[in-house]
Amino acid sequence: MEEIILFFETKIKTPLPWGTYHLCCLGVLALCTALLFAFGKRLRKNPRTVRRLTAGIGIFLLVIELFKQVLIGLHADENGIYWDYPWYTFPFQLCSTPLYACIALLFCPQGRVRQALCCYLGTFGMIGGIAVMLVPSTVFIDVLFIDLHTMAWHICLVLLGVLQWSGGTIGMKFSDLCGGSIVFLICVCIAVGLNLSLPQYAEEGFNMFYLSPYVPISMSDFVEKLWETVPYPVYLIGYVLALLLAAATIFYTARAIRKAYARGRTEQ
Repeated sequence: MEEIILFFETKIKTPLPWGTYHLCCLGVLALCTALLFAFGKRLRKNPRTVRRLTAGIGIFLLVIELFKQVLIGLHADENGIYWDYPWYTFPFQLCSTPLYACIALLFCPQGRVRQALCCYLGTFGMIGGIAVMLVPSTVFIDVLFIDLHTMAWHICLVLLGVLQWSGGTIGMKFSDLCGGSIVFLICVCIAVGLNLSLPQYAEEGFNMFYLSPYVPISMSDFVEKLWETVPYPVYLIGYVLALLLAAATIFYTARAIRKAYARGRTEQ
């Protein structure tokens, strides 16, 4: 067991943004995205296939996250194996929530809740994936397993969103976007509740959704400065509005692409 733990703590040179590893991951993402677009018509004719693919990706995310959470808490030294869980890795960030949406979809019948969850995957769920795949400097570290996990995770986030759009599970009305936004706001409330109810872990970096009033933000100088200078409620509202805007941008861009594609096929 000790050898296994040490293996997954293998150190490497931290990958560089737009370096070989990053470009290979982008290539995998581009190929898989192209395949989903190419098979879009078949996917829309077979909603069961879309559900199965979504469930499959969700189960994959669950397995690798459980694996990560166990291994990241287990450590080995000359005295043996011990448990020391780093609370900053608790899995309830924006990028973690697509996992829970996929699990919820396993038990959701067709209806508004299912449509809202699918829209969430195709909008808010893609935000973190797109951001990390374009700017991975905040997630690359010198641990091999974490770098592999990070890229696999965020590739899956983007593909989950593309799958919902190419598979036709997302409606194109404003009300559909509202459904996904409600899911997001529920997640925000949970994240804020966790941050406020567990301040004892703030010193360990416990900061769900980067919305803790106790932990400085380190993702960018601008966000860090904003967190330091404005009252917490203002920061919270600004954060929510920014992500709502980002999700709306994805929604209307994807909707326009889908409409243009459908119009092009009609004219052929």
